[in-house]
This record gives sequence, C-alpha cells and structure tokens, in this order.
Amino acid sequence: MYTATIKCDASKTLYDAIKPEEAAMQRFSVSVNQEGEQVQITIKAKDSTALKAAATSILRLIEAAEKVKNGR
Repeated sequence: MYTATIKCDASKTLYDAIKPEEAAMQRFSVSVNQEGEQVQITIKAKDSTALKAAATSILRLIEAAEKVKNGR
C-alpha cells in the first residue's frame, strides 16, 4: 500500500471544491479533511502508478481552485 498526504493552507471554498473527489476507487482511495485553516488530503493506493494518477488529479483541482480564487 502506498500513501501520500497533501496539506495546504486553504479556504472553505477549496475544501468544498475538493471534497466531492473523496471516494474509494478500485485502485485508490481519497479522503479530505479540514483542520482549522488547512485542508488535508490523504491518498491511499495499491500501486505507485495509481498513487501518481490520483495525486496529479488532486493537485490539478487545487491549482484550478486557486486560479478561480485569484481571478486568473
């Protein structure tokens, strides 16, 4: 089992944007929690390829949410 945790300073808007992605798929699972001013995203995967794919997807969502927040 492979695990990655992403923590970032974030608003409720970012949390709300990422929370729908919380799921258990065949090869990986994603959990999203808000801890004060931080959002913590934990990805657990059966193999490194699934971990990389899930992490890339989540990081793209974070990037898109930040662009919307900053008006870019």
